[in-house]
Amino acid sequence: MNYLFAIWTRTPEDYFFIKEFIYFLKKKKINSTIVFQKKDNIKKNNFIKNNTKEIFSSKNKLINIIFYLYFLIYISFLVLIKKPKKVYLYDSYSLLSILFFKPFYSGKIIYHNFDYNPHTHSFSQKFLTFFEKYLSKYLEIIIFSNEKRGRLFRSFSKIKKSKILTIYNCLSKKNTKRRIKNFTKKKLLFRIGSIGPNHSLKNLIISMKYLSDDYTLLLCGKITDNDYYTQIKKLIISNDLVNKVKIKTSVKNNYWKKKLNIADIGVALYENSRNNISHKYMCGASQKINAYLSSSLPLLVSNDKQYIDLNKKYKCCINVNAKNPYDISKSIKKIFLNKKKYIRLRNNSYEAFVKEFNFEKQIDKIKNYI
Repeated sequence: MNYLFAIWTRTPEDYFFIKEFIYFLKKKKINSTIVFQKKDNIKKNNFIKNNTKEIFSSKNKLINIIFYLYFLIYISFLVLIKKPKKVYLYDSYSLLSILFFKPFYSGKIIYHNFDYNPHTHSFSQKFLTFFEKYLSKYLEIIIFSNEKRGRLFRSFSKIKKSKILTIYNCLSKKNTKRRIKNFTKKKLLFRIGSIGPNHSLKNLIISMKYLSDDYTLLLCGKITDNDYYTQIKKLIISNDLVNKVKIKTSVKNNYWKKKLNIADIGVALYENSRNNISHKYMCGASQKINAYLSSSLPLLVSNDKQYIDLNKKYKCCINVNAKNPYDISKSIKKIFLNKKKYIRLRNNSYEAFVKEFNFEKQIDKIKNYI
């Protein structure tokens, strides 16, 4: 075994870089195995078709802790038996396996953090953040999806030995092409991603009442907060938006990829709270933004500084006041009043993807470590 990958998630295929990287290694005939959680009542996950090890999981927290401990031990067992040249750990949960196998392993360990947020109030996350800093001394490379996240980690951990790199979570250029959609009267505003707080979804939904019936908003994603989901459903009904706002909470990748092809705008509104480092440093890390760019979609983003800077560099964004529903609707209407400007935004989005936000560009950053 050349590579052993591990991530404590039920959907590793949702992380663009993981999937693209494993396919990349496969083409180079480099053997790899990935260990992750098994979906409840779902048949074997075949996103790689072979060399996968699925660990059972449960919605019961206590039982899931037992499965998690088994996950850590199983990773260590594979390391000791298979002796991979490199161990690639994808989140702070899998990182704890180092405590089990490091005394017996002299190979290289790479750590890739997709969602760094050290200021969390969660006890479990504080626990993991502590060990993240402690175990960093055993890592050859530490990868973050945003440069400022990496800088913050370096200042917290005081590490000197490990190399910190920035790699964006992107799709491959091989499976995409420039898409220029016909400028039609009907407009689809599309958003992929978790359905829960801190994404200005309520303001986005209310903004739809200021737009004509030619506009439709489609939200696709997993529910992360049931109470919040109930609130936005009531909001849709109370504002008479049932025919204009649609929500899909359980969709396959092929479904949202098809919607990307026919969408007119990609929505990525992140609320930037002081304690949410993940949202504070989102450019490059956001899968939804990177997916929109690959599909030639203009980005509907907030007027936070990071997105203003993104727009200055690539000229592919519609910056709005995410706290103001009317401002959101006004900005959306304005962009469609100028066909040339709208098409230019689409072209610029794809150019940003081709020049920077693609897997081929990102994998070059670690090619000397493969």
